[in-house]
Amino acid sequence: MVWKDEQTAISVAIGLIIMAIGCMIFAIGQYIGSEKKAAAILFCSLNIWILSLIPISCVFNSVQ
Repeated sequence: MVWKDEQTAISVAIGLIIMAIGCMIFAIGQYIGSEKKAAAILFCSLNIWILSLIPISCVFNSVQ
């Protein structure tokens, strides 16, 4: 919701922190989990699109 109104440094930081936490949870799950291959496929198929949105948006906004 913060991102929708305006892109501020705080909203970018919150998005990046959430992305980092999700990636760390995935990495920990890959280390201690038993369904590593299924989890990796699910993670990549869903999150690669979501994870790429904020960095791409930052690049496009810095060019303008």
